[in-house]
Amino acid sequence: MREANLEPPAFDDRRASFRVTFRNHTLMNPDAVSWLNQFAAIPLTDRQRLALVYLRQHQQINNSDYRRLNRVDSTLAGQELRGLVDADVLDQEGVGRWTRYRLKVSPELPEQREP
Repeated sequence: MREANLEPPAFDDRRASFRVTFRNHTLMNPDAVSWLNQFAAIPLTDRQRLALVYLRQHQQINNSDYRRLNRVDSTLAGQELRGLVDADVLDQEGVGRWTRYRLKVSPELPEQREP
């Protein structure tokens, strides 16, 4: 799925059963790359860029989502998410395992925004 630029599957464990969701939209399409250009002045890793594009489509991300998306451990996921908060790109909501992050900028392309 990563080679096809698709979002990784999401697993939902319901104790007696589980659900796997495969989304068929690409994360890194030309619109997403154009949208990411507004962050060109901020030193971001490829993982952080991927998380921003994910946030553009899903409105929020947590440590678990970041780990699933980028295949990193919890510590690195937390550090990189905090780096986005420190860069004033994300807002942090909650603490501990309930922490969620949301974009501070519009998910629309900059030239498409209303005045």
